[in-house]
Amino acid sequence: CGGDQSTDAVCYRSADPVAYTRSKAIARLLIDGTELCTGWRVGTQNRMLTNNHCFETSAAAYDTEVWFNYQCARCGGYDVFQATKVWGDRVLATNQTYDYTLFTVENFAKVQKFGYLLLDSARPVKDQPLYVPQHPAGEPTRIAGASGERAGNCAVVDNAYDGYAANSDVSYFCDTEGGSSGPPVISRKTHRVVALH
Repeated sequence: CGGDQSTDAVCYRSADPVAYTRSKAIARLLIDGTELCTGWRVGTQNRMLTNNHCFETSAAAYDTEVWFNYQCARCGGYDVFQATKVWGDRVLATNQTYDYTLFTVENFAKVQKFGYLLLDSARPVKDQPLYVPQHPAGEPTRIAGASGERAGNCAVVDNAYDGYAANSDVSYFCDTEGGSSGPPVISRKTHRVVALH
């Protein structure tokens, strides 16, 4: 499918400041010390979203380390900022068909400063540009679909794709890999979340 065009989030601090700022609301999830996923703050309250296939019970949430600000200190560098770590707490809702888990974290006040994302109530349209801040393979934050990428990369292909239910999904081509389960898929038009990867 070609090379990975995702880039360290910090590379866009000045070139794409809105995408960079939105990427701060995501977190690396280390589940039971072995599994990796991505999660993110949704709304102003103590609410996080990830995939149902990452975890689905409060016991699993309680065994999940949630790392905010785990990102490279400079573009293309190896040094990372010291992550702010909290533990997951309770699962509020989960659904296998739509592959989501909504959960809370302990010590919420420690992570409020990283901001939050909002959902876009409108279904995205075909060819709408997207970006996906994520933790592929548990690495520091990377962004797929950052501005300036080749036209057509990381854009909506089908806005009513059949997943586990009719018209439940949005299909797109964005550079991700294992560990990227659970990040927000953000509309470049509204900077709101249009899908859960």
